[in-house]
Amino acid sequence: MSDRFHDVGIAWRSFAELLTDLLAQAPEGVTIDVVDDRFGDEGPYTQAIRQEDEFGEDWTWLVEASSTEFTSVPTPPDTFTTLRELGYEPPDEDSPNHYQVLGGDDVTLSELAQLMVRTLRDGFSARLTDAFAVTPDFLAHEVLQARNDLTSVIRFEDVGLRFRFN
Repeated sequence: MSDRFHDVGIAWRSFAELLTDLLAQAPEGVTIDVVDDRFGDEGPYTQAIRQEDEFGEDWTWLVEASSTEFTSVPTPPDTFTTLRELGYEPPDEDSPNHYQVLGGDDVTLSELAQLMVRTLRDGFSARLTDAFAVTPDFLAHEVLQARNDLTSVIRFEDVGLRFRFN
């Protein structure tokens, strides 16, 4: 297992488990935005998008981390170093975001979820006390409600499907 997929630790484990469940249920992928006030209108996000070849036989995960083009807060220089350490390529003419492509059979959903958590936590300094938004929201609502073990850990916000860890 690559170092970028190492376990996220006890405090973030519930978040990684939630993302694993979402990735298993979302056929096209998942986006997690940090929507906390300290990030303003456009906070950082990470997304994993499932891409299939034209025959539907081989597939990959396009994993993206937001670039400064899509956020409203300055990005500290160490963010770029951390994203590179996590395996991301810098934005280029083909992708406005930091990105990496992972073979569908080369990474488990749990490893992918841990990478997404580390992207938010280590790359963008997200905190468990921040508010998060999930897309697709209809699916996230179903998954969150089905996870009875998280009812004491998550509380829903009033606007859309936003949640916080208690």
